Amino acid sequence: MTRGATVHHPPSGKQNPEDGEFLSDLQLADLLGVTTRTTLRWRRDGAGPNYIRAGLRRVLYRRADVLAWAASRTFPTLAAEAVARLSAG
Repeated sequence: MTRGATVHHPPSGKQNPEDGEFLSDLQLADLLGVTTRTTLRWRRDGAGPNYIRAGLRRVLYRRADVLAWAASRTFPTLAAEAVARLSAG
């Protein structure tokens, strides 16, 4: 069984659209096909999606933040990626 965060909805069953669904560090790693060591490195280096420190050893990610982060790293060609890297630096 995968350890992870579940979303706790308000009693009405309606979710605040700004909150989105939360993913645990392990769920993020599984979603992106990387290890939790990679996600730790991303947090240390500021290279990954924004995260929430929910406790001393608990890290959560809003699904919307993860999707936005991934979209900002999506390129149609290698040339487009190279242009984006040059523009960022």
